[in-house]
Amino acid sequence: MATERASEQSLFQGVKDFWSERFRILDSYHPYLRRENPLPSRSAADVQEFIASDPIHGPVL
Repeated sequence: MATERASEQSLFQGVKDFWSERFRILDSYHPYLRRENPLPSRSAADVQEFIASDPIHGPVL
């Protein structure tokens, strides 16, 4: 039983290491993904103001 659990943990660690190497690019996005102070929420009026300020790209963004 103990060896089975140890092999599961070893397998999990191997998978974790494998994917952490491939997603290392996410480390550079850490300040944006896990911010201390979240971005302020936008109201519908804010969105409409932004769309009006850029009629070409505003609706798409």
